Amino acid sequence: MEIDDELGRRLHDRATRGQPLSAAERAQLQSWYDKWDRIEMGQLGLTPEQMAAEEAQLAELHAQVEAEETRVAELIESNWELDRQNEALRAEIESLRLHLAERAASLSAQPPQPAQPVG
Repeated sequence: MEIDDELGRRLHDRATRGQPLSAAERAQLQSWYDKWDRIEMGQLGLTPEQMAAEEAQLAELHAQVEAEETRVAELIESNWELDRQNEALRAEIESLRLHLAERAASLSAQPPQPAQPVG
């Protein structure tokens, strides 16, 4: 599927800015990248075998990028979970501080107990 250059440039711009693309748009963008890869390889005078090797290497690099994107997404989710846990701990610490302050205030408000005689 060949797409025109204007659409390819717009999709590329959105992708590089981190904007989401639909599955169809990602396929269109990949097709546009593939087209320009073929044009550039042809301009470099690569043989079909060299082009195939370059395309295989490119596919491997794309797979590595996708794996890293997945890893980054997992790390982001993990960080969000840690943030939620930290927030819960902060709330619990604050609750304990308030309880301790109330307890200290109630103890200081009680009259002192007379000392019991020894013996």
